[in-house]
Formats: sequence, C-alpha cells, structure tokens
Amino acid sequence: MEKPNLDYGAAIKFGWKKFKKNAGFLIGIFIVQILVVIIYSVLSEKFDIPLAQFVLFITYLIIIILMSIGFTKIYLKIYYEEDIRFNDLFIHSRYFTAYFGATVIYVILVTIGFFILIIPGFLLALIFYFYQYFIVDQDKGIIESLQESYKLTNGYLGQLFVFFLIILALNILGFLVFLVGVIVTSFVSSLAMIHIYKQLQYIKSQ
Repeated sequence: MEKPNLDYGAAIKFGWKKFKKNAGFLIGIFIVQILVVIIYSVLSEKFDIPLAQFVLFITYLIIIILMSIGFTKIYLKIYYEEDIRFNDLFIHSRYFTAYFGATVIYVILVTIGFFILIIPGFLLALIFYFYQYFIVDQDKGIIESLQESYKLTNGYLGQLFVFFLIILALNILGFLVFLVGVIVTSFVSSLAMIHIYKQLQYIKSQ
C-alpha cells in the first residue's frame, strides 16, 4: 500500500486561517514575550553581583520555559478550537520537568549531530522535533516524548525536510516584508506545524 503524503498546502492554509482568527491574541502574547526579554536585559545591566545575576538568569530561564510550554499549549488549544486565555502562557507548570529534561536531551543530540556532520544534526532535529507536542498534548514523560516523536516521524523525514524548507522560505519572505511580516509568518508556521503533527498522527493511526 502506498504511503500517504503530507498535505503541505492544508497545513499552511490552516496556519493562516487560525492566525487571522486569533491575530489580536497572538500578537498580544508576542508583545508579552518581548517585554520579558527587555525587562531581563535591563535588570541584568543593573546587577553586577554574580549571585544576583545568577538568580536573575535562573528566574528568566524558568519564565521562558513556561512561556514556551504556554505557546505550545495555546497552539494546540487553537487546533482543538478550545478557548484560549492569557494565563495559558504561564499556568502549565506541571509539564515543566518533562519539557525541560526532554529539551536538554534534544539540544544535546542535535548539537552532537551537527558536530559529527551537518546532515545528522538536521536528521536528529527532525526525528525528535515533536517531543514538545507529546509532552503538552499527551502528558508524555521525558524519554517517552522523544520515543513517540521518533515513531511519528519514521518514514516521513524526507517530507518533513521539504516542509521545513517551505517554512524557512515563508519566514525569510516575512523577514523581507519590513521585518514585521516575520511575526505573522512565525505564527502561521507554528500553527502549520501543529497541523502536520496531527496529520502524522492520523496517518500512523490507520
């Protein structure tokens, strides 16, 4: 039986449609993210005591991870057509340990891959990319989320690579449109990736 192909067009259309519907909210949480970065930068300039800088960095790191989890949760809730709220950015701390642990392993694997040769780095990045969705969407643990991403992407690395090239081109185009366009394309890309994740789940369930 012939393997089903990923529908790139449907994913991009989904991302654009959902961005338009939720543009105000999404741009709002983007501004919050920028403000967090600015506040950290300002405060880090004011503290010259190493311990204070360390505490500030750890606090900043925790907030950034919580926001990363929050963004993923918001994208998933948009896909499921659930209500999204501002506090979704910060309230999902129960995923923190798994998300942090899996991210550390993911970064280490991809970094080693790039040091060996560039291609293995790309392949590992694709193979384990969806770990974050499995944690937030299905409450998987550190190792299990990486294993599930491996199973999900098995047999579809070529198609995923093409889709990442499409996403890259889309964001480069957004960057060229007065820089502001990249804000739009980044959200469209993130929502499109959720659609690809769900497409793969559907295909693998058949």
